[in-house]
Amino acid sequence: GQRNKLLSYLTEVMPLVDYETIAAHHLADAASKQLVTAVYLRRHSWLRTANIPDDARHRTEDSPFFFLHIHHK
Repeated sequence: GQRNKLLSYLTEVMPLVDYETIAAHHLADAASKQLVTAVYLRRHSWLRTANIPDDARHRTEDSPFFFLHIHHK
């Protein structure tokens, strides 16, 4: 009856729900990696074109949070 239809429906839908959850996780992971890459490339480009001494540039490149400090002031 009604209960069997519901169980049949759930049996079909649950694997799809699991797949969608995994796909969403992978999508978020890929998007975060893409964002980090874009930030890194922008910082690298800015440092290469900035008119600052080489030693300061190298220290800045070694600082992972430098980019965030500049743009949040």
